[in-house]
Amino acid sequence: MSADLPTIKQMSGTTSTPTIMTPALTAAKRALRSTTKKSLSQLPAPLVQSQSQVCVKTLLSLPEYTAASRISVFLSMPQKEIDTSAIVEQSLNHGGAQKAIVNFACKRTAE
Repeated sequence: MSADLPTIKQMSGTTSTPTIMTPALTAAKRALRSTTKKSLSQLPAPLVQSQSQVCVKTLLSLPEYTAASRISVFLSMPQKEIDTSAIVEQSLNHGGAQKAIVNFACKRTAE
């Protein structure tokens, strides 16, 4: 990782102590991810697409979105996630002023 990337602590502006990942918590998170992945894999593609359209339509109609000059959008993966391509396309090509799409990575620290 690049040394000039912000840490999670710097981004959040907090100075609280990070959560300690106990073995039990790690196992619970792993089980939750597995259950969620299985549930998502069983969703029919038309349902995912229609829900994506509802989410995009809702986002694009928000005054916070229309007033924003920059947004951050995760690019969707084809594994039953919301399809964010319409958000990216709208932000770059439509609606008068273009929006800058800002994505960044951060590194974890042991602080």
